[in-house]
Amino acid sequence: MTLAKENLLFFVGALLIETRYRLPKLRPLLYATAIGLVGILQVNTHFLLLPTDRDLTATIFTSGRTVYTGSDYVVAETNYTANKRAGLLIGAAHPWLGVGPGRFQDYTEALVPSGNYPAHFGRFNPHSAWTGAFAETGLFGLLGLIALVASLLYYRPEGWTVAAVVLLLFLVASIFKDVMNFRGLWVLVGLYLANSTEGYSEKKPFLPSQQAV
Repeated sequence: MTLAKENLLFFVGALLIETRYRLPKLRPLLYATAIGLVGILQVNTHFLLLPTDRDLTATIFTSGRTVYTGSDYVVAETNYTANKRAGLLIGAAHPWLGVGPGRFQDYTEALVPSGNYPAHFGRFNPHSAWTGAFAETGLFGLLGLIALVASLLYYRPEGWTVAAVVLLLFLVASIFKDVMNFRGLWVLVGLYLANSTEGYSEKKPFLPSQQAV
């Protein structure tokens, strides 16, 4: 199930690379398709369409909450949505340094009595680089992650090169994967750096003294 939804990232990457190298005339259509696939990936990760007679607390994939109820179906929250909410609540309670790397699971238990975390979930990872960083490393850790991504964006290559596409896929995946438990996300950053040499050489240095030299 997890592998199936993440396979959409390969199609997104292929579509964007095609717009640069082979099919420029179809660029608007390919862009629209790539955006649509990203939308499907994000929505289907965080919400499920289920029949009304389905027990929403029977599995670890649904939180028990619904965002819409129709005549014969419901739109239910998944564990990804519940874990993001928990990450924000835990981070808000420990805003500066967080609860410590890898300790998200220990603090979700305290949210169960208030109904802010499903009792049937057990122990879960944050499932988001952003809310996970906030919960486990506080504002300092979150700002550090933002600064890292900002520096990568500063050196981004022009157009949809392989490096630029890999960086985009990292950003898309970071919404539903945390970088501490799913360390493969750092592989994407490594691939980006390995393929962005041209982008680095075209950018001006940060320091004025270096620019003068």
